[in-house]
Amino acid sequence: MARMVEEHPLPARVMHWIHLLCMGGLAISGWYIHRPFFGGGMGIMRWVHFICMYVVLINLVTRIYWAFLGAARDWHEFSLRPRDIRNTVKIVVYYLFIKREHPEVGKYNPPQKLIYGWLWPLLLIFQAISGFALYGPTADYFAWFTVWVGGLAHVRLIHYMTMWAFIITVALHVYLSLAEDFKSFLYMFFGVRPEE
Repeated sequence: MARMVEEHPLPARVMHWIHLLCMGGLAISGWYIHRPFFGGGMGIMRWVHFICMYVVLINLVTRIYWAFLGAARDWHEFSLRPRDIRNTVKIVVYYLFIKREHPEVGKYNPPQKLIYGWLWPLLLIFQAISGFALYGPTADYFAWFTVWVGGLAHVRLIHYMTMWAFIITVALHVYLSLAEDFKSFLYMFFGVRPEE
């Protein structure tokens, strides 16, 4: 029997699934706030939206702390290096079905590092700021943002378009996780893989 190796430690898996559930809650409640699809639910959906947003932000801070100071100290897995430029071309060629063999790139490939290690944290913070700028009780504190982007209509548009950026990258993430390496998808549930 093969020896099992920890692929994703329990804290990473818990943070991943908290993030997933809250992003789903944000998408559904945000869509309802944008275009109500049943009557009488606006107060509940706003409450769900804000609770999920706070949990996502706390989860983000916790994950950053854990990456630098936690047990795993895996910040280096997300750092972009010069070799990642070469590997980006190789992985894109592979994803476009031009080459059949998967390039060796480490735990995370360059697009994953860029999207999940850099783009998503910045977009989450940006999305929270735009959400606070839209919300009546906090709008005055974030008036600087509303002025900076050109008005409330632009804030709404930015908040809406950023939601679609998350939906598209999540869809790609799920597709690639299932189609590329289903076993790795299962590792996010169980946290271990057979040693090669």
